[in-house]
Amino acid sequence: MSTASATATETREPLLASPDVRAFCERHQLAAAVAETARLLRETFPAAIGIEVALRHDPEASGVSWVSVAARVSGRAADLARAYDDFLDRWVASTPAPVRDRITPTFAAA
Repeated sequence: MSTASATATETREPLLASPDVRAFCERHQLAAAVAETARLLRETFPAAIGIEVALRHDPEASGVSWVSVAARVSGRAADLARAYDDFLDRWVASTPAPVRDRITPTFAAA
């Protein structure tokens, strides 16, 4: 899987620093939704170490790409799972389905 990424840390580096991510977001009008996804992840996981935004490509399907917004978090597995469920409820309620098709939020334990 090919990727282009940029990392936002507690210093709030620009999420769309990678030219590939920025171009994809501009082409599909995703910049605001990616920023909102990152904001919701930070809100839901206040101890997040950082947020990584990367452009992902499906190696088996030509032309299928999406933006991955991944939070690096710490905490107990059960607490993290509950927080992610809360995040998903809020994200689905605030993000239109066509936009959700192009953004994949995830978290990984640090």
